[in-house]
Amino acid sequence: MAGFAVFEERPIRFDGFVSVGPFRLKKYFVYDPAVQPQPAVFESGIDFAAKSLPAQLEPGTTGVGFVVHHQGVGPNGSVHYVVLGYWFSYNELCLRTVASEDDGTTWIADDHRFSPCVWDHEIIWFERNCYIQTMLNGKPDSERYLAQVFRQRSV
Repeated sequence: MAGFAVFEERPIRFDGFVSVGPFRLKKYFVYDPAVQPQPAVFESGIDFAAKSLPAQLEPGTTGVGFVVHHQGVGPNGSVHYVVLGYWFSYNELCLRTVASEDDGTTWIADDHRFSPCVWDHEIIWFERNCYIQTMLNGKPDSERYLAQVFRQRSV
């Protein structure tokens, strides 16, 4: 089919932690090797996506999750995506994806245009398994969950 590119792995790196209100999130950075990485753009995207987070933890909400900054390529150059995921209601993952088609000045939340892509799902799958092993094992341990991070991958 026209327009479909051959899948190629992208570099993924763990980029520390960020606290947003009552939430502690692991940070990851994914980028297309064809573009110059711009991790600084990530911070304004996290701020924008974090507006969807509850201000207080509800029962069954652990206060842990992750955020992915994915720098890809669009028709007009770099496109920055932020995928923010947090665990709530004991075993559910709430995801919010926002994007910036400029230098990170303007962020857009549009569930009909932006969603996690195949590279983001690799991290989401890892985080799902992490959550099961550390939080749904009969002895929930959020510190152990936060300590398990996706291993860096270079391409």
